[in-house]
Amino acid sequence: MVLKNFSTYDKITYNYERSDFMPVWLEYISFAITILSFFISIFTLVNTQSVKKQIVQKAEIALFKSEISQKIEEIEGFINSINENEIYKFDNKQNFKKSLSTFLTDVMSRYTFISKRSVKSIKNLLKSLDEPSLSNNQWDNIAKQLVILKNTLLKESVYYG
Repeated sequence: MVLKNFSTYDKITYNYERSDFMPVWLEYISFAITILSFFISIFTLVNTQSVKKQIVQKAEIALFKSEISQKIEEIEGFINSINENEIYKFDNKQNFKKSLSTFLTDVMSRYTFISKRSVKSIKNLLKSLDEPSLSNNQWDNIAKQLVILKNTLLKESVYYG
């Protein structure tokens, strides 16, 4: 192929654009290295996400270990307020109900590693607390569910130690 009316720059550019400029075996190696680099990048991304998740979980477990006794005492306080003081009878503005649901939401969102049984217990309690007016029997059931939650959290504190 004869190039006519091309400047020197155009000839050089044309030569670089030609596919037969590089040997075929070198193109195959280049293609294989490109694919390998892509998979290494994906593996690195996944591995980084995994390491980040482990670091966050370790931090949550350390926080759980330091705060579990306080959370258990708060649950016992709620149980005593329901069983002994019957605070729900005098709670016209439903402040007790709001504070209990806020506490449960805090526990569920702060400790994302807790067992499914604990999460299920918290969700059942929140569902029970969403009702507009609760009878004495319903408050007794809420107290029982709080005892179950307390015991499951105690078991998890032993497990995470």
